[in-house]
Amino acid sequence: MSTRDSTGTKINHVVQETITFATGNLTRAVNAPRAAGGIELYGTGASTPTWQFCPLLMNCQFFDNSAGTYTNGTANLTSRLTADVLTLSAMEATVDFVYFGCDTMFRGVYLNVGSANAVASVLAATYWDGTTWTGLTETDGTASGGATLAIDNSLTWTLPTDWAKTSVNGSNSLFFVRFNVTGTLTTPTTLIEAIPLSVQTGRAISPGTAAVLPRYWFDRGGVGGVEGVADNTDTLVITWLATSPYITATAE
Repeated sequence: MSTRDSTGTKINHVVQETITFATGNLTRAVNAPRAAGGIELYGTGASTPTWQFCPLLMNCQFFDNSAGTYTNGTANLTSRLTADVLTLSAMEATVDFVYFGCDTMFRGVYLNVGSANAVASVLAATYWDGTTWTGLTETDGTASGGATLAIDNSLTWTLPTDWAKTSVNGSNSLFFVRFNVTGTLTTPTTLIEAIPLSVQTGRAISPGTAAVLPRYWFDRGGVGGVEGVADNTDTLVITWLATSPYITATAE
């Protein structure tokens, strides 16, 4: 059953979820349902969390050096289904790479890890400066006990001033970041979601309350999800407003 809001936008169904923050993981991000075109949200807890839209992940490639092949993980990492994963099969030290590309610059990626890595390994991120791949100053929140990609968290970096678009494996020209690791990862290490983080860190919008919900419409062609930031063990309650009649709540 569908309805229309005061703007005349047709809403076919809603998808509700709650993001729970915890010490050590105070930045969280989730993919938007594929059918979503709007959102309502509010925060609870000792301090109200803030939120902002995330750029859409336009392309993800995993390069396996030993096989000489690329695996396109874009569809899997933008899906909300836990069965859709990108498998980093024994990602080899230094020579295998994962690439993330967006239409706009982004300050990091929130990684939802499926099968965790348990091998001591450090992640290094690079960007294309127009001529070569150049090292970033990154902070790896996914590391635990010396092992990268061990927990769900954000990989962030200092935004470069000379970041240029490039193509990877025949993709459109995008802003790409690639990373590799210093130690071969556990087999298998998998990623469930990868949500780019907006550069607009100072422009997050505080959500409302359960009684007065702000509603925002967005362009699904450019917005990939939502990032929440908290100061404490707060929660962010999200209601996605699905405006496409072709994808049901169970297929997102």
